[in-house]
Amino acid sequence: MCGIFGFISKQGRPIDLAIAKRVARDTEIRGNHAFGFAWIGADGKMHVFKRPGPASANLDDLDRARDAVALIGHCRWATHGAADDNRNNHPHPCGKGALVHNGVIRNHFTLGVGLTRATECDTEVLCHLIKGRGCNLTNVVEAINASHGPLAILALWRKPIRLVVAKRGNPVFASQVKYGVYFGSRYQALPGKDLREMHENNAAVITLTTQLEMETRELAPDPDDFRTSWYRHQNWGQICISSHVPASPRSWSPEPTRPKWETEPTRPKWDEYTDDHRIVYQQEWDRMLDEEEEEERSRS
Repeated sequence: MCGIFGFISKQGRPIDLAIAKRVARDTEIRGNHAFGFAWIGADGKMHVFKRPGPASANLDDLDRARDAVALIGHCRWATHGAADDNRNNHPHPCGKGALVHNGVIRNHFTLGVGLTRATECDTEVLCHLIKGRGCNLTNVVEAINASHGPLAILALWRKPIRLVVAKRGNPVFASQVKYGVYFGSRYQALPGKDLREMHENNAAVITLTTQLEMETRELAPDPDDFRTSWYRHQNWGQICISSHVPASPRSWSPEPTRPKWETEPTRPKWDEYTDDHRIVYQQEWDRMLDEEEEEERSRS
């Protein structure tokens, strides 16, 4: 379970660092193994910073982005590749841009066949797919549709300055203020009163020209959606997709409950953790299923 956050300006006004630090600190709840961000400054150049460790220990590094007109950030809970190897941490290069990702690419081994990989992170495969197709919204959607698993992404490119946001199963909120739009996996620290959750199975590109321009595309549903039903129940925002968020969502959101998994075999001991923890043990999960199938065949 990672967390992402971002910002894009209206008419070139830079990001509010106090808000950026508050959002980053809050996002750390979703991952404290590594912290990173990429931004486009007033000079129009792309800059990237990332390092192992929690966001709260590295908030002052956001001062590097004081002139950012667009920014994406990531708080990582490591599932594929150790956080101590900084190559595995986000943002990842995506063509001439950068991308941050919350989720799991379950079929990344299959998608990665023939690719030269520099990291152990599944996100790198998604970046390769986008780069190979071209860094525009249509090709981002095609790359996401080729992947399996819940995800939320933010990506950033320049010439023109544009931010891509996509949501399939994992939460993404947007809050519009007078000078720009903030994004985050969590709504709690986002500024402004116009706070909404992004539509499910949707992607959008927001381009900064003389004003913000937005184009949207629909994503195909996750082929592995049945595996993520419990995870979605852990996020209150999934219960009220694309609806207006009141000032205190906690006051009305139902207590998340875990549905019965009537069709699944006996769960291993590590299943008490969140869905992203479970993915670390995906091979053990598959092995267990294979053993049960073999036992059923032998009994018959």
